Amino acid sequence: MGRRPGTTAGTFTCNTDGHVLGTDRLLLRTLRPDDLDEVIATVDRVVLRWQGFPSEPDALREFFRLKIDPGLQVHPKYNEHFLISERSSGKIMGLRSLYSNPRRNGTLATGSWLGEGWRGRGFGSEELRVIVAYAVEHQHATRMIAGTENTNERALRQYRSAGFRLASRTKEHALPDGRTVPAVWLARSFRRSRKAAICALGQPSLP
Repeated sequence: MGRRPGTTAGTFTCNTDGHVLGTDRLLLRTLRPDDLDEVIATVDRVVLRWQGFPSEPDALREFFRLKIDPGLQVHPKYNEHFLISERSSGKIMGLRSLYSNPRRNGTLATGSWLGEGWRGRGFGSEELRVIVAYAVEHQHATRMIAGTENTNERALRQYRSAGFRLASRTKEHALPDGRTVPAVWLARSFRRSRKAAICALGQPSLP
């Protein structure tokens, strides 16, 4: 088991069961297929509005089944989802995802949501800080990107506060529910500080 001390962002632990990231108030752990019900329970109308997930229950379940099953992932090179929970209570709050971009070595795309009752309390910024530290120090990302609808002020503030900057003009973006929305991409670049390594999961870091 490997453990890297975080800076002010938090800590992360790597073992054969997955990754666990920690902050003062939060725990993020690698999502498992049997977490499906807990993930779906965090999806409310606000999440559906911004994420564009299918709203019909059976379609939503199938969407997430395809999303989190390792054998069915679109980008098997690196695609990891983290269940976000409150450290003190163990309650599930939402999900954070990281995706490799097969056309851009060293780049990770990221996105997340928090369910009802957890928004507006600083949790989103807190979990983003530790996921950035994890992506850079453990997965050796040299660039991170995130997309959001151009009117989602909460998401825009969160990414800007974490050092992300506007990287694209507003473009039309298709959501899973079929809607097309005006979206922008934000990005943050990092220096590669050391040679990529194999983590305890047997996953190579990004090239």
